[in-house]
Amino acid sequence: MATSASTIIAAIDIGSSAIRMDVAEVRPEGSIHLLDSLKKGVQLGKDAFTEGYLSEEAIRAACALLRDFKKVMDSYGVSRYRAVATSAVRESSNSDTFLDRVLMNTGLDVEVIDGPEENRLTYAAVLESIRGIPELDNGPSLLVEIGGGSTDVTILRDGEPLQSGTFPLGSVRLRQEISLTGRTHEQQIRLLRRQLSNLLTNIKRSVSVKEAVNYVAVGGDVRFAARSILPAASNSGPWVVSREAFSEFVDAVLPLPVESLVQKYSLSYLDAETLTPALLATLQLFKE
Repeated sequence: MATSASTIIAAIDIGSSAIRMDVAEVRPEGSIHLLDSLKKGVQLGKDAFTEGYLSEEAIRAACALLRDFKKVMDSYGVSRYRAVATSAVRESSNSDTFLDRVLMNTGLDVEVIDGPEENRLTYAAVLESIRGIPELDNGPSLLVEIGGGSTDVTILRDGEPLQSGTFPLGSVRLRQEISLTGRTHEQQIRLLRRQLSNLLTNIKRSVSVKEAVNYVAVGGDVRFAARSILPAASNSGPWVVSREAFSEFVDAVLPLPVESLVQKYSLSYLDAETLTPALLATLQLFKE
């Protein structure tokens, strides 16, 4: 229960494959206590990355979910919030329509953020978590977040960003941009590898990936991988995983089609669809 001097805040992330919200209490001494964390899949990127617009079905689903999130915010007495939308909304020709619909249906004012702001938020979110990890003190680190529609990459030295960039490489975008229908799973993986190779070439031109000796990966897919590799570790992270262990886990996941991932790991179908592209992209970046 919040004290009279506490502030209840919320953060909403409208991504390409899911919408997430965290509600937290900021206590008088400045500490932050997480009260609630919600996530549900909404495929805003499904049409955005192929047709260039958000479908009516996706807009309705997003508005319905955000109405539910607003009720949760009201129940906690949220006094301040920030709601942001990333690549799927940013790249859609009807993004203004989406923002207006959300505002009319929920009262929430959503901000479409650009790539540099995505990078800044990713860096700010992990900075406190990675401070004091001795494994990161022996040279530059590569901070990577592979989302549904874009990838944020930052080179860190002594905890400070040296280079950064946001690139059109995402787990949802990858699946949408290459035709996987009617192909065997092995053919799908080969197509993903080929597409990733082309995209990673562009990233390497902009960010000195090869200088990194440590790697910091952010996002739901890599959290799932870390928890699977280190089942006895803390739930909150951060987790220190060797590159070899991560590579072995990805190699074990790659041969499994989506249906097998759902059954083996009790994943939702949407999470299973994005798992392989996200982990493969992360591994390829770490191998550069």
